Amino acid sequence: MNPIVVMNGLLYTAAFAVSSDFYDKNYAHVASLPHFAFPDWLYWGLLAAVVGVSAAIALFHVVGGGLFGATSGGVLTGMKHGLILGTVEAFGRLWPYAVAIALASFFFNATAKWHTIAFAVLAFAMFGVKYLADLVWKKVNKEG
Repeated sequence: MNPIVVMNGLLYTAAFAVSSDFYDKNYAHVASLPHFAFPDWLYWGLLAAVVGVSAAIALFHVVGGGLFGATSGGVLTGMKHGLILGTVEAFGRLWPYAVAIALASFFFNATAKWHTIAFAVLAFAMFGVKYLADLVWKKVNKEG
């Protein structure tokens, strides 16, 4: 199995667990599951992995765009296009985390269902951005 798939699966599961813990602690007005204490490093590690990877994706696209722009005579234009593509890719890859938070809110948040709706809409928007970026990228790179 691909190690990237396994790592992403673990990150999605950790995002769901941390979100469930948040909603279970702060909004538990009904009988809930037994409460588990998560170590602090899980919160910070998850934040670093999710935000850090997204920031690295955006940064590498800017640098790569600058390098491609340098070869074609427009460094700033290449960096601008890299920034746009990197930001779209970084934003679009976060949709499974928004789904995990929406599911945790749905299952463990008994009072405020607007959290579930807001994160579901955000996940849909992120997925739409990712889908459109991939569709455009496939059309741009199509040979022939």
